Amino acid sequence: FTASENIIVYPNPAEDLIYINLGKHQYENAFITVKNYLGEDLISLKNRENFDVISLDISEIPDGVYFIKSKMQSQQLVNKLVINK
Repeated sequence: FTASENIIVYPNPAEDLIYINLGKHQYENAFITVKNYLGEDLISLKNRENFDVISLDISEIPDGVYFIKSKMQSQQLVNKLVINK
């Protein structure tokens, strides 16, 4: 990815809701997964609507450090997420 194509997760640290900005390009069928430090999937979703910003409810996830894995076509990017309520 170039700088303009980076995935941005905000707010970070977060409490109940996060936004995942897929950049200025919209990615059809992007697959987003929230993983814990053991690599277990906590939330998975597919961007079927081709939105450039996705909102995600994380209110059921306890405080801690997590990873947002974004997969678009053959490319993957991982962002760190801190949840602090």
